[in-house]
Amino acid sequence: MFDYDDTLIDTSFAKKEAFERVSQLLTSGLDGHAPKHSLVPEISRLSEEMNERRYYDRDIWWKRIAAHYGHSISDARAAEITEAYWVILKEQSVPFPDTIHVLSTIRKKGLKIGLVTDTDGRPGLKRRRLKDSPILEYVDAIVVSGDETRYPKPDVEGFLKCSAELGISPSESLFVGDKPYTDVAGANAAGMKSVLLMRRQWRDTHSPTYMCSSLSAVLDLLGEGGEALA
Repeated sequence: MFDYDDTLIDTSFAKKEAFERVSQLLTSGLDGHAPKHSLVPEISRLSEEMNERRYYDRDIWWKRIAAHYGHSISDARAAEITEAYWVILKEQSVPFPDTIHVLSTIRKKGLKIGLVTDTDGRPGLKRRRLKDSPILEYVDAIVVSGDETRYPKPDVEGFLKCSAELGISPSESLFVGDKPYTDVAGANAAGMKSVLLMRRQWRDTHSPTYMCSSLSAVLDLLGEGGEALA
């Protein structure tokens, strides 16, 4: 079982482009209240903070940045900026170079594949982003935590719902994700084995069962017969 963004899908370039566009749109609407330089560092900082707090409503993000500079933006303007953000993120995000190989190899081993991904802050938006994803043909079950469950990760409901849809027990599951505070913490609490994909360094890794530097390394864990699941 996998997380989606920054685990299977590389959003690094897309986020830079999306943050730059948000900066332009915010600056044009702040009537000189924002600094002349780009707002991207502030947007990036707020993104880190809000993701750690599991608060995914981007409309609120942009309002907070505007308020930081003593200004305000309307609900309609915030929604327009959010729409622009997600259009760029969807268009510019791509699978990591080894994603398709890893997923297809896992399927060839006869193993089921699930996806547990968090809400994008608006009901149905993550499903729309997933609609044209090249990974879908390899995935047997998808759960959007926070849309299709009460709370986003690390709440265990999404993990348990996905394992139930796959027809397996949590103890038979290996969950791979890039964020310790959502993916590892949630998988551990659900009784699954966890893999922290080290896309970056973390102060607290939340004690994953395994740590891998790449998706391809997950195949080494599985071995020939899914040894990591035993």
